[in-house]
Amino acid sequence: MIEEELYDGTIRYMGIYIIIIIGIFLYIGHTIVIRALRKSKSKQELEDPPAEPTISFVEKALETNNQIEKHRKVKCISKRKLQGGCHYTVYKLMIEYQDREEAIGKRKEIKKEEDIEDTKHTRKAQEEEQEQETRVITKTKKCKKKLLEEITSKQKRIIKELKESKERVDTKVIQIDEMNETLKEPPTIIIKYLDWGYMSYFERFKLYCRQVLSHHNKQSMYYQSYQIESLFYSNVRDEVERQYKELKEVGVKRIHGLKVPEVYYNYADKLNMRFVMIMQDIRWHRSRMKTGQGMGFTLKQASYCLASLAKFHASCQNHPMLQTMNPVWDLGGYWTGLKRAKDKKHIAAFTKKAEHQLPLLQFPSQFGERMERHLDAIMNHVNDLPRTTFVHGDFKITNIFINKKKNIWTIDWQWLGRGVGAIDIAYFMLTSMRADTMKYQTLYELTKRVYFEQFAASVPEANFQILWRDVAMCMVDFFIYVVVSKWAFMSPNDVQDYAKKKKDGLHLQRYDNMQKMINLTVSMMNHLQLY
Repeated sequence: MIEEELYDGTIRYMGIYIIIIIGIFLYIGHTIVIRALRKSKSKQELEDPPAEPTISFVEKALETNNQIEKHRKVKCISKRKLQGGCHYTVYKLMIEYQDREEAIGKRKEIKKEEDIEDTKHTRKAQEEEQEQETRVITKTKKCKKKLLEEITSKQKRIIKELKESKERVDTKVIQIDEMNETLKEPPTIIIKYLDWGYMSYFERFKLYCRQVLSHHNKQSMYYQSYQIESLFYSNVRDEVERQYKELKEVGVKRIHGLKVPEVYYNYADKLNMRFVMIMQDIRWHRSRMKTGQGMGFTLKQASYCLASLAKFHASCQNHPMLQTMNPVWDLGGYWTGLKRAKDKKHIAAFTKKAEHQLPLLQFPSQFGERMERHLDAIMNHVNDLPRTTFVHGDFKITNIFINKKKNIWTIDWQWLGRGVGAIDIAYFMLTSMRADTMKYQTLYELTKRVYFEQFAASVPEANFQILWRDVAMCMVDFFIYVVVSKWAFMSPNDVQDYAKKKKDGLHLQRYDNMQKMINLTVSMMNHLQLY
């Protein structure tokens, strides 16, 4: 019984304790929630300050003050209640207004600080950008200065070498300037400077011996070619110019032969293998020059070129200088006769290689074998051509210029030599004329009515049938050279590169000219009965 009463009392007290504990927790939770709400409310007011007090708020405050003044004489209790209520209302409104002002002020201060920070960052970024730009400008100036110094040093070295190799350069330059002022032409000149100084004395001596003994390789051939060009400008050019003036004085107005750039200074040191030529820049001639670059010379332009070429060949026909001038190529041209005989002997193999390298070209069946069967006859015929006149040897599109007066200017006389006009005619037709003009009958008529008529006017004993047979043989010989030395080692990209740079003749630049060259060679071999 006693145990049951103790148990009931314990349960009762435990219930009271639990209620008290729950009440304590509820009070603590209520307190925490209220504080959290107040804190969040104050934070929100700071972040989003209330709007500025409106006119209605000011009117309410003034109305409250007026009510206080109006009821001052009321009994104390009423006055106290009214005054207390009014003062409470005004006080509360004023506190809200002050809170708004403080929040707005804090917001403005924060914004001002942020603006200051943004300004600092912007200014810093601008300073860094300016500093980087200054560094780039400084570096560029240094690079420019260094480059200018290098260019200046190279120019000084070249000028020094020129001064060492010639003594009258200053006088010649003054004369050039005076002449240009007289002619009212731009003061531009061409300086051609060639030097094999990079070679050792032994190598130069060996190259010199090759040239003297006429035991040529490619390098010695080019070395001799520049000797010949220097000699041409010293001797043959003056003779050509003299004959040009004579023809002009006696009234020959249609054709005056070939015009050659004037050479102001010509120096050749054969032993040290150094050549210097200062010559007229014909690109700045008073009459603008035309070239056939791109498509090739038209029939009309080709007529001017062949007529002038005929006059040049006729003026040099059986000239005494043919025997006295030395060195000069015994047979003009870099491809003629036995110059490339070693490669030409394998024309059949090289033709097959060219078909593989340039698949767009269409060769006749067994054409390489056909040329190889008659190779000895072709090379011997070309090599045995009469040496009756001077030939240019490289009379192609990149070396020919036509002015408005239809005068023909020519440059690059390195392959000047003895021979007959057929060498220059064949080479010109295969490298410089438009593809649509490269037909057997067209070229036959052009040679007969233009070149031969002009040539025969000065050389009555000339025979056209012999001339045309020589032209046909030279065309076949040049075609063989092109196959074994050029096409067999070219790719389609090389053809594009030649066309882009306008390098060499059209036989390396344009597929239509290349195909016409193949067809024309077949026609020439049929004419020569080389089956």
